[in-house]
Amino acid sequence: MPKQRSPNASPTDNPGTPRKRATGNRTKPRTPRGGSTALVKAVKEANRILSGLADRLAQPGESEAPIREFAQELMIQSAVKEQVLYPALREAGVPEAEIDEARVRNDIAGFMVRDLLESRPEDPFHTAKAGVLAQMVKHQLASEEK
Repeated sequence: MPKQRSPNASPTDNPGTPRKRATGNRTKPRTPRGGSTALVKAVKEANRILSGLADRLAQPGESEAPIREFAQELMIQSAVKEQVLYPALREAGVPEAEIDEARVRNDIAGFMVRDLLESRPEDPFHTAKAGVLAQMVKHQLASEEK
């Protein structure tokens, strides 16, 4: 009876010789174990909400309400990312430098939000800061979804 080919063997391998796994740089991260689809859906939904709030934030003449709503949502999402998303990305093999950059961007957004909350709409640069923050966050959200 002939030997059965190993499921890891390639057609060019000798029968029964396991094929080596490719190593090196990955172009796409591995999917996190357990609940990855749910995590991706939750991140996309949260990003959609934050993106909508960023759009409102960037509109000149808006009251303080959009800034407060945006700040609250950003704080919630930052905590979830620290506790759930970043560890899952780390486990999936995403390079540490990419995770660090995302964490720094979130920190910068937090600093800008605090600055906006402490200022008034008539203060110099208030509208410009809100617009820059909105652009920065939307760019971050788009890069997270890639």
